Amino acid sequence: MSSEKSNELGQQIIKMLQLISNRESGPIYEANGLTSVFYFVSEYGLQVHADTLHSAMDVITKLCTKIDPTDSHVCSWVEHLTQLMESRDKLVADAALKSFASLIERFNRRGIDPSPVATPQLIEQLLSRLRLAGGAIAAEQAD
Repeated sequence: MSSEKSNELGQQIIKMLQLISNRESGPIYEANGLTSVFYFVSEYGLQVHADTLHSAMDVITKLCTKIDPTDSHVCSWVEHLTQLMESRDKLVADAALKSFASLIERFNRRGIDPSPVATPQLIEQLLSRLRLAGGAIAAEQAD
């Protein structure tokens, strides 16, 4: 994405993946698309338009509904999602949270213990969001 042309091409590819994943995300997942989209977001997320970043997060959310809990990439994906939950962009952070919910649901449907997903960083992010949602952080700041 070093040139304007490659940046534009990357953004167009994300938009196409979003259109495809809206219909059928399975083939994208099977082609290791989740890893590729995570790479795109982590490497170029700050260089692309916000709508492209949101489209990439939409693709990630859809692909997380296809995750095989025994996939060897799950730990890496959990790390990426945890980092994305820290985003200042509310839509990115919310999409990461929704993706985690899909991931946990996949574990539950397969009858597989989801505890490997519960990294200390994820737990801290979830608790932080819970405190924020419950108003605890606002109340602490008021004191």
